[in-house]
Amino acid sequence: MGLPYAVVYFSMSLTADLQKCNSDNTTWDEYVEKTLPKIPMMLCQLFIMGKFILVLYKEIREYGIFGMQLFSHDDEHAHEQVKLIRPWLHDYVKDLIKSKPARQYSGIEFYLRKIYNPEKNFKFSTQTVSVVMICSILIYGIIKIVFIVSYVLDLVRKTTDLQGLSEIDQIKMQFFLGLFGSLMAAIILATICCVVSLVRFMENHKNNMLRMFKGDKSFIPKKIRASQFMIGKGLRYPSYQIGYFMWGYLLLFVLFFVICFALYALISYKIVQDLVLEFIKGGGVVVGVAILAGLSLPLASFTVFRDYTYSKDVISVNNRNVYMVFSYFWFFVGLPMGFLSAISRILRAMVVGALMLPRIDHSVMPDGFQQIDRGFNAYICYLHVQTAYRNPILRVFCQILSDETQKNTGSKWSRSAQARARWFLALTLARNPQLASDRKPGLRTPERIQVHYTKHGDVKIKVGRHDSETVRLI
Repeated sequence: MGLPYAVVYFSMSLTADLQKCNSDNTTWDEYVEKTLPKIPMMLCQLFIMGKFILVLYKEIREYGIFGMQLFSHDDEHAHEQVKLIRPWLHDYVKDLIKSKPARQYSGIEFYLRKIYNPEKNFKFSTQTVSVVMICSILIYGIIKIVFIVSYVLDLVRKTTDLQGLSEIDQIKMQFFLGLFGSLMAAIILATICCVVSLVRFMENHKNNMLRMFKGDKSFIPKKIRASQFMIGKGLRYPSYQIGYFMWGYLLLFVLFFVICFALYALISYKIVQDLVLEFIKGGGVVVGVAILAGLSLPLASFTVFRDYTYSKDVISVNNRNVYMVFSYFWFFVGLPMGFLSAISRILRAMVVGALMLPRIDHSVMPDGFQQIDRGFNAYICYLHVQTAYRNPILRVFCQILSDETQKNTGSKWSRSAQARARWFLALTLARNPQLASDRKPGLRTPERIQVHYTKHGDVKIKVGRHDSETVRLI
């Protein structure tokens, strides 16, 4: 039922859109304006129809139509087999066993792989691809708005005669043009940042999944521990990722708009230029003192304080008295710099937080507080769930067991199933390399050590041969 419904819906929607654009008075610009919003929906509908066609083809190939087999296949393999792995899972395990040398890249490809390095033996899950597609559709909608607004602004600029307006109207028109121009620049810059952020998220998510497959969880905070509740928390990941992406875009848009409009006001208005010049003149002394103080400490560290008998990697103080004098005077000089540094820290934290908000794979909280970041926690839970169900080594191992079980047609065990299970359990525990490190060493009877004494003056020395454990420690 899915394929006929998808075909009918796509045909009707496409016909309705073509009828809207088929009027005689429709210009090329109006045609583009009406067509652009429909492109993502058309692509999604085509993808759904293609998926339905593929599923229908597999069903017909396996079971036929009305009991008639259209494709010939071996009767021996007609029974249903369990398929737990995909080709990329098999290739991943093969590359682990037979590692290949790292490939060298040159030119533009080397720098492009710094942004995103594709891995042939890794495929993103359906949830991750769906989230990325929805974020891409949102970005496409924003680009469409930019295109339409830029076209309208260009028409207004061409049709408006600034020479025929009064001075006040000219100032208002320039202000509104600068305002809309700043909005356009902010939208474009925020879109670029979000696109780069989305690509970097895919790269980081791929690397995190590969590290989780290898058992490397060093990037996960220690306070976030695996538990059964991660299954429920991991379901929040798609909604959190899309919500964080939208709010991150809005915050970046506001940030870039303030910067762009401030630059426009600085370039266009004389009043703003005079204010900036007065601020620079008044703060010239403060800036000079800050630069001098900032340069004095590194110079003193390499000249006055350094002891040249040691390398530069060793912390050494050649003249402790001069160091104490410096620390006394720097207590008063550093107070204004500490105040300015606090403002700089706040601004940098705001910028980094705005840039990292669209990405849920990084926490905006400092170390020790990541557990209160619900979005980051949802992503970590999603990683654990995906690793548990998509681990290539586990799935390949289960596939091998399933295939061997189906091929094994020999005689059944004649012994007790409980004894056989206990034997397999004992063998598994004995050969588990992770448990071997925690196993207590066997207790052995200590060997009798021959001991004799020798005297040297008033000192009595105990002499004897070393046992094997002592020799190994020596």
